[in-house]
Amino acid sequence: MKFAIFGNPSSEKTCGHEQQLFSLLRSLGDAIAVESRYLEFLTGTMGLEIPYDSLITDDDFQADAVISIGGDGTFLRTATRVGNKAIPMVGINTGRLGFLADLPI
Repeated sequence: MKFAIFGNPSSEKTCGHEQQLFSLLRSLGDAIAVESRYLEFLTGTMGLEIPYDSLITDDDFQADAVISIGGDGTFLRTATRVGNKAIPMVGINTGRLGFLADLPI
């Protein structure tokens, strides 16, 4: 399975489990594509070592599923990037309210 992962690259408030999520996906043999700005945030600002296979730099990407990590704004921005690709999305809420994100942390 190939996952496309998007997140909020401007907030240092994270769920604290990003490293575990990426490592779990890698251990299951899944391919991981990460939005380039979010990867830079995770590796540069947060200092995490993130396993990934490819970068997402525009809206021309393919995946079997999309994971959005952040608040409702991040979920909406991710949905805009996914567009009409008919890719299932799940949101992991690291924001305050999380009306749209499916999984609270």
